Amino acid sequence: MVVAPAFMCALLSVVPDLIKVPMTSVYGQTVAVETSVPPWSPIGVSMELLPIARLESGFGRNVNHAKNSRGEFYTAFGALGFKPMTAHDEYIHSPDLQKHFPGLENPEEFSKRFYLNNDFYNTVANHHFNRLKQMFGDRAKAVFGWRWGMGAAELASDDEIADDPYVQKYFQLTNVVAYR
Repeated sequence: MVVAPAFMCALLSVVPDLIKVPMTSVYGQTVAVETSVPPWSPIGVSMELLPIARLESGFGRNVNHAKNSRGEFYTAFGALGFKPMTAHDEYIHSPDLQKHFPGLENPEEFSKRFYLNNDFYNTVANHHFNRLKQMFGDRAKAVFGWRWGMGAAELASDDEIADDPYVQKYFQLTNVVAYR
């Protein structure tokens, strides 16, 4: 995928100063105290996820994602709108991630790292997006799966995916035409 220089300039000019992490409940336990976290950095994130960062948060400018009724562990977080629950599931099912980031099987410990470490956040996000592409066989369905979940992507027809506004905006940002 080729990213236009203007796209990269826009990306690098909008990284926020600091964002706040709210008190986080994972399975009924408090995970993190109110603390400042480093601003999101695109370093290490797949180029294929940059349009998602644009769609989800304007490259980290607006990370106040709608709260999930089940709590923070199920609420999208950060520039990519990545849910800690989804990221934790990815980690648990990946020997490779566990090898590179050992000892995070516990959701509380995982969440601390997820919220505070850009490298970890981006690495798990890259891994998850790659798994979606492998699972579904194409990027359009992977993008749909990122936005709506793997179950929804499995059930969606090719036309539903191609007609989805999120998928269409993703491909507009990449200047690639999604095909049916």
